[in-house]
Amino acid sequence: MKKVLLSTAILLSALGLRAQNDPNITHWYTMRGVFNPASTASNKGVEAAILQREQWFGLENRPGTSFLNAGYYIAKANSAVGISGFYDRVGFQRNTNIKVNYAYHVTLNEKTFLSVGVGAGFINTSTRMSDLNFSNPNDPLIGTLDQNRWQPDVSIGVEAVHQNYTVGIAVPHVIGSPGSKHPYWARTIHAYGNYRFRIKSKVTLVPGVLVRTTFFKTQFEGNLTGYFLKERFWVGLGYRFQDAGSLLLGVHMGKGLRLMYSFDYTLSRMQPYNTGTHELGLSFSWKKPHKPTPSLLNPRDF
Repeated sequence: MKKVLLSTAILLSALGLRAQNDPNITHWYTMRGVFNPASTASNKGVEAAILQREQWFGLENRPGTSFLNAGYYIAKANSAVGISGFYDRVGFQRNTNIKVNYAYHVTLNEKTFLSVGVGAGFINTSTRMSDLNFSNPNDPLIGTLDQNRWQPDVSIGVEAVHQNYTVGIAVPHVIGSPGSKHPYWARTIHAYGNYRFRIKSKVTLVPGVLVRTTFFKTQFEGNLTGYFLKERFWVGLGYRFQDAGSLLLGVHMGKGLRLMYSFDYTLSRMQPYNTGTHELGLSFSWKKPHKPTPSLLNPRDF
């Protein structure tokens, strides 16, 4: 019983820490469509990714989250459509978030375009206190603690994409606010960016930064990833302020299919209770080959 109470207390503490934030994602850049609809099909083709995050191994009833992000670019409309979402479990609580995303692309120059996006869907939050081990499981009061609520969800965002960098800002859960009747889904501003440094023809270094804030709480994380052999595989290191240090690995398996993995070593007060956090994901990216426009030959070119 003592172990159950300790585990429950730890999970309640985790819920408090996450009350104004979406679940963490170590591979946040690949999965950024979950919080920024403007990044939908940013490759101007087809993109899809799934990711499973299992947090705090060794802790009973540990948190876990499944992520989905997919998009398709419609060239004739300079637009992209897609879907994103997650299923999150934390102890006795389950959260499901699904959104349909739309993004409009504005070409700024040959190397840069600006995307403005909006996502709309729903959030379902269910709480099953009856799943906990109580001394008197037949107490009718326990069943009244179970909750299942739905609420609409809207996200907005902007992203600028250059061949060497990406910057963006987004506000998931526009409808929610710290003072609303559903404070768990408070508005959270996400701001991020990365830059590609080509060291050699086969080596690229990419530093990235993500900041999330509700103005009551701010979370910062940064990473540095090295891509090798023309991005056939990559290794990265990351740090989430006062939370975890991360190792990121990935391999391009061919035909746009990529396998990614990460390990987070806990640095917060949760460290004594777990052996780390793991993420495993699969992504796909495809873009229709560009066909050069036929042109008349100019004698001056010879």
